[in-house]
Amino acid sequence: GNDVITLGNGDSTIDAGGSATLSYAWDSNQFHQVRLNGAIPVASAPDAAGVCRGTMSVAPTVTTVYELSASLADSRTRPRPS
Repeated sequence: GNDVITLGNGDSTIDAGGSATLSYAWDSNQFHQVRLNGAIPVASAPDAAGVCRGTMSVAPTVTTVYELSASLADSRTRPRPS
């Protein structure tokens, strides 16, 4: 499968008090135990290529780093900051 794990919102920053929708995706054949800032993200069932996708609305009141992480099939961790 493709080595796919992504996190983004289309903007590089979200001003405090602003809001945005984060989108994320990962190849379920390659990545397991996916977490978004430590929590299990809501996502679709895998598509035909095995990719799960989801979105989350955020409205940070202070500067916040969002990080999508997952364990690879061989149990190494690969963090992906937004």
